[in-house]
Amino acid sequence: MLYKPRKRLEVGGIYKTKPQLAMEIIEALLKLGFNFDLVLADSLYGESPTFIAVFSKHKKHYLLAIRSNHREFSLPEQEAKYIVWQEFERKFSDGKSEKRYIQQINESESRLITYWRITTDPNNFPKNQTWYVKTDLKSDMAALLGNLY
Repeated sequence: MLYKPRKRLEVGGIYKTKPQLAMEIIEALLKLGFNFDLVLADSLYGESPTFIAVFSKHKKHYLLAIRSNHREFSLPEQEAKYIVWQEFERKFSDGKSEKRYIQQINESESRLITYWRITTDPNNFPKNQTWYVKTDLKSDMAALLGNLY
């Protein structure tokens, strides 16, 4: 399963998006008996409802990046509720750590998905140091999510 841009396909080739290919890979791995607890992916996948549906189908958890203008944040009839910032230590694979901040964003208490904002500066939200994610993981996830993502 190799991604090819539509314009580089051979005659008669079938175009598939990267999320479609990822779904096929996940399905194939599960069919082979491979097991995983959590899928992490960037916003290309986090913005794909069909990609996310595969996790519900197989009861697998995910932590996916989303854009700051994600459609859930822009619905006029909903008001996002921003929970208080929590500080955590971001631990890197080289043993170093940095102070980071994470904030849960809830549109509704009954939602199965939670949204989070992670940043190095909660006052200025530096462009390349602020991330938005969504997950179906539950409980007090702040420090864990910050380090998983």
